Amino acid sequence: MLSEISLQHSESLSSASLPRTGRALLVTPRLTGRDGVSNVSRQVADFLFGNSSRFQQLVVWSLADETCPWGLISVEGFSGAKWKFLRRALSQAFVPANDLFIFMLHLHLAPVALPIVARGGQLVTFLHGVECWQRVSLLQREALQCSSFVIANSEHTKKKFLSFNPVFQEQDIQVCHLGINAGNSPVVALDRPSAPFALIVGRMDARERYKGHDVLFEIWPRLIAEIPGARLVVVGDGTDLARLRSKVLGLGLQNAVEFAGSVSDEHLYSLFRDCSFFVMPSSGEGFGLVFLEAMRAGKPCIGAEGSAEEIIEHGVSGYVVRHQCSDELFEYLKRLFLDSSLREQMGSAALHRFKSHFTVDQFQKRLLSALAYHNDRQRGNSSGFRLREHRA
Repeated sequence: MLSEISLQHSESLSSASLPRTGRALLVTPRLTGRDGVSNVSRQVADFLFGNSSRFQQLVVWSLADETCPWGLISVEGFSGAKWKFLRRALSQAFVPANDLFIFMLHLHLAPVALPIVARGGQLVTFLHGVECWQRVSLLQREALQCSSFVIANSEHTKKKFLSFNPVFQEQDIQVCHLGINAGNSPVVALDRPSAPFALIVGRMDARERYKGHDVLFEIWPRLIAEIPGARLVVVGDGTDLARLRSKVLGLGLQNAVEFAGSVSDEHLYSLFRDCSFFVMPSSGEGFGLVFLEAMRAGKPCIGAEGSAEEIIEHGVSGYVVRHQCSDELFEYLKRLFLDSSLREQMGSAALHRFKSHFTVDQFQKRLLSALAYHNDRQRGNSSGFRLREHRA
């Protein structure tokens, strides 16, 4: 969410192990969006801004945004015009970039950094999930091979990327779990019945039917047969919404499933506050920031095998369901609906885990450690910040 990040110096972070003084260029599909990549882009921008003693200039290129100031950061936007974006990158082929560090926030954009790398720029590429769970294109492969190192948001993302692209087994890929703001957020009162409800938040895209909506709807008639008041609130929209609405009607769940649509940040905070627990048995999450939002609200989570295993402590702060195991999902849903003391216990554990591992400050410390680890690995006992030799 845009409100997640405020630009201020990260005083708790030591810059002792960061690169030599230089400039930073952050390249992102969008900085101001509500999606996960935008969220991470803002956090990395905040990190670079907070370490201005090392990165004395920070410029952001945003493909989808317009050119504008964002806080104290200069954002050069291209309003979705890819040809302008590419032209801007090509113009850097004539400018020395020995002091420039490029933080590439999406693999699909990585090839635009190649002209800058050719002029001495050093590239750090981020991997998020489905975009890298396939064989990369030739240009993406070239950009990754020219990257000083690569950051994956989870071990799951890293392993799946390598399973499709084994040529990168020797690549320096650091896992850096994400975080969200730990501060208290304003909430609004919701005009809804007090009956307990589970919450799922996620895009409903006809091309990416992996969030778990279908399996939840298919389980729900069986669930309300045993727990008549069990309700599910569905937040989000997308090209698959009409199909899912029709499915709910066909299953006779119109009184048990509520489609809330796309809601404001304040409304979403209130839904997390008021829900009994969060559930998203997704088979395609690279990380899952939405689990962190539920944990921040002190709510247990149900996720599926994959990256959720790195967030949810099974049996402690929630449950991790095996793929294609609807009976197991049913049992966990039933257990959390029926046992309020269990929900409270797991919710408390979820909040503790969030505070101890998944805040923005902790993400930035992990990012700093990843940079420092790579720095130490590359330079040995020599001075300076020596990254891999780029091929001509």
